[in-house]
Amino acid sequence: MQCRLKILIVLLIFLICAFIFFLNVNDFYADNNGNKINLKIEPEYSNYLFAQRIWLKVTLTNNSDLDYFIKENFDAVGIHFDITTPNRTKLYNHVIVDSEIFDSIKLSPNQIYENVFPIDNYINSLNNVKGVYDIQAIFQNIISNTISIDIERPEGDDRTQYLLFQNFITARDFQKSSENDFKDIEEFLKQYPYSVYAPDLYDQLLIARLMSGKTNNVENTVINFFNSYADSYESKFIVNLYFSYLTKKGYSNAEAISKLKEIGNIYKNSKSDYTINNFIKKLKE
Repeated sequence: MQCRLKILIVLLIFLICAFIFFLNVNDFYADNNGNKINLKIEPEYSNYLFAQRIWLKVTLTNNSDLDYFIKENFDAVGIHFDITTPNRTKLYNHVIVDSEIFDSIKLSPNQIYENVFPIDNYINSLNNVKGVYDIQAIFQNIISNTISIDIERPEGDDRTQYLLFQNFITARDFQKSSENDFKDIEEFLKQYPYSVYAPDLYDQLLIARLMSGKTNNVENTVINFFNSYADSYESKFIVNLYFSYLTKKGYSNAEAISKLKEIGNIYKNSKSDYTINNFIKKLKE
């Protein structure tokens, strides 16, 4: 009888310990409500037009006393998004790929890890649906806050720009692009310098020049972008393309990084400065 009682007591203690451990694990991997590992998403803007690139800034903060390890890609592949459309249907970008990175990244207590990337590929397929979209992110079982963005149909002059933009990015072979193709885009950028589609078109223009091998005006394209859109997350793509161009031209990584830092110093505290510093940081990881 005493032996059976001891067994029951041991079993009870085991169950209590297991329950406490389960609570602690769940508490440690809590979302922002638990305030241990916090995942936050912020849109670049709150209002968009159809086909406009939608950038998100995603921040992971370790508010715990333990190290946290990022084991999957912290980008549009590794982070899952639940998107609710204006008609309240659900979109998911849960890409079925192995997104595990080669070496996990350690996030020490009180340390943050950030990235910016576009997610419009998951939304702009619904170009005929205007209204408010609700977006939530999930990363390694951590759930983010929910954000809302309003996407509207372009009207008037915006519609003219939208149709021209759509023409530029469809039915185009970048490798066969001619100077006339480049001039079309450059004319658009001159005529509509404040178009919501302009930052994306600078990216397309730079890609076209690099892929076609017609790189004479790459430097001017980069300078013009930063002069007009230094405070745009599109700078992330421009920075990547420009770094690749410089290294292929013969610059060492250190020399190319130095060129990027010069741009960052000119546009201090801008989104370009942020994307440049983030790019350099990730190069060293």
